[in-house]
Amino acid sequence: MIGLRHPLATVIGHRQCRYPCEAGMTLVELLVAMALTFILFTVVAISIDTFLTVGSQVQASYVNSDQILPLTTNFQRLLRTEVEPGPPSASAVPTPMFKTGVQTAYAATFYANVGSTAGPAQIVASLSGTYFTVTQQLPTAGSCPTSVADHTDVCAYPSNGRIVTVISVPYVQNLATHTPIFTYTLLDPDFTPPQSTVSDTPTSGTIATKFANCTATVAGTRVSTTCPGDTVEGVEVDLQVKAKDSVQTVQDTVVYRLSATSQTFDPSVG
Repeated sequence: MIGLRHPLATVIGHRQCRYPCEAGMTLVELLVAMALTFILFTVVAISIDTFLTVGSQVQASYVNSDQILPLTTNFQRLLRTEVEPGPPSASAVPTPMFKTGVQTAYAATFYANVGSTAGPAQIVASLSGTYFTVTQQLPTAGSCPTSVADHTDVCAYPSNGRIVTVISVPYVQNLATHTPIFTYTLLDPDFTPPQSTVSDTPTSGTIATKFANCTATVAGTRVSTTCPGDTVEGVEVDLQVKAKDSVQTVQDTVVYRLSATSQTFDPSVG
């Protein structure tokens, strides 16, 4: 017996096949697609995060370099031109380039030739927290000796005088890492061997002790013993800077004065 289709069923069937049929996705296929999409987004997100992190680190390293740059130019120039702010006293006590009683592993006060007619400038370099600053102060006009034979006058640097900050470096980590900023090399040219080194750690306090006094020069005695601040030949400056999101940058340089006699007081030097 031949089966007969209902005419209405035939019409519906023709309508269903008139256009290409769009088959749907099974649940498994949908889950696989979602998983692949999630993986793709994760890979892209990690790549973007890595790119941004590296970019921040590179930018921060430039910040470190920018902060340290003044030390490689201006501060080194000041150290090279260290000079006595006056001749010895009548009792043969030197007037040292590095001020007596204030030197530490993290602070230095010295006098430098900055080309001023008023006389040598007083330079104060110090670390406070994570900020390293260098200030410059010219002496009071007319206060400096005008002759090497003047054993009474001294350059005056009043506390209420004009003090100018010439260098400011943030993000300094020396206190956190217990690393001294300043160590010194002393030179006694009349002795053999002529050179002795003074080093320091944050806890020993040897620099503060070494530079605590300056007494009269005695024949046959090292000046580096009686007045070490007047025999500084070189200064090692070790500054460790780490801006946010950066790798720590270390600027460790030894700076020597211009010559063996460049530190000697000269009325024409300012």
